[in-house]
This record gives sequence, C-alpha cells and structure tokens, in this order.
Amino acid sequence: MFKKYLLIILLALASVSYGQTKYYARSSAAAAGPTGEVSTDTDAFPTVPTSKNTPLDMTTTKGSAQTSVAAVYNTASGSMSMMRMYVGPELEAQTLTGDAANYTFAMGGSESNGNMNLYPRYFMYVWRSGSGNVKTVVAPVPEATELPTAETGRVQTASGEAGDFSILQGDRIVVEQWWEINNTRSTNYTATGYFEGTTDPVDGTATSDAATYFQLPQTLTHYTAPSTFTPKVIIY
Repeated sequence: MFKKYLLIILLALASVSYGQTKYYARSSAAAAGPTGEVSTDTDAFPTVPTSKNTPLDMTTTKGSAQTSVAAVYNTASGSMSMMRMYVGPELEAQTLTGDAANYTFAMGGSESNGNMNLYPRYFMYVWRSGSGNVKTVVAPVPEATELPTAETGRVQTASGEAGDFSILQGDRIVVEQWWEINNTRSTNYTATGYFEGTTDPVDGTATSDAATYFQLPQTLTHYTAPSTFTPKVIIY
C-alpha cells in the first residue's frame, strides 16, 4: 500500500512544471497594453523620454541587432523616472504562483557622467484589458550598484509578491523599466538603456549587443488561437 501511494506522489511531482519564462525587450509596438505607468514609484519626468508611454513588445525570442533609448535628466534632488514599458504575449488561463524567488531583470545600460549616480529599477504586473493592473507580481526593484559610463550589463533578482493569482485568458505580463537618479546637481546628464541585441547581459560585464530580458521562475502558457476549419463541399 505504501509503495502505491509513493508512486502516486512521484507521478504528481513529475507533472509539476519547474521551468521559467524568459521575455526579451523588443522595439516593436505591442498589440495591446497600458498607456502609462502604474508603479507605486513617482515619475519625476513623466514626458521623458517622449515615447515612454507607448508599450513595446517583449517576446520569448531575441532581437537581431542592439538598439537603445537615451534620455536627458536634470534634477537637483534624487528622482525616479520610467524609461520604458514592455508587454508580453496573451496568456492562457492559469495560476501564477505567489512569493516565488528568482525573478530576474537583466539589461545593458550606461550613464553619461559618474556624477549622475544612475541605477536601474523595475516593476512587474499582470495587465488585463479594461482593468489595468490586476496583480502586482514584483514590487519596485532597486539596484545596489551604479551603472558606469560605458555600456555594461546589470542583472538583478527579486522575489514575487505573496498570494497565488488566477490569470485569465488574454491577460499579459507587463514590465516597467525605471531609472533611479541619485544626484543633487542641476546639470544635464544622459541615461541610456540598450536592448534587442543577441547577447544576454552579464552583471558587471561590458556589452555591445545587449539582449535585455525579464525572467519569471515559472513556465507560463501563452494563448494560441484555435485554427479555423473551412469545410469543403463536394458535389457528386
């Protein structure tokens, strides 16, 4: 009897998915998504860069050539500002596990001057059409190490918010990529984020082809539209 129950338990464990879902930041416009930031952080530069409120794609495939977004900031006190937001593909109905460890955020970035004191920052949530943010997945994630003046990889990890969540068909994962600017100088400095390259960033390592990515510690199932069938009429 014990062996029978042990076999049932082992079979159940074998059916559990322990994979990951890795999204790459892309430059193409997302098919759907939010039109502004929803993070609990306050954006001190709501119109910088000017295209920040246009949601971009994040896909499970990398780009083919690095691109970048640069923005100029002038702040006499420590400030935060959203740089970009990325929207994943439609999801199938499923359960998102709460309080999971090892959410990963990796990017290539640089500051124009060491006095800028620039740090990347992230916010992840589940977006639902007509409702907006229906589940905060990862609260604002600060980085402890300043970006240098040369393009360099930065990789951060975080744990998700508590509580399992029922994703509905059509929901999407959204990542907001922010800057934390910790300087007190009224001087123009430029922050640059790099993405859509072919090489995954490595923390603290110089890069010139950064494939910025956001990774969840769970395999998510994406929605696939059912195939259409057109019956053929055969006349004898």
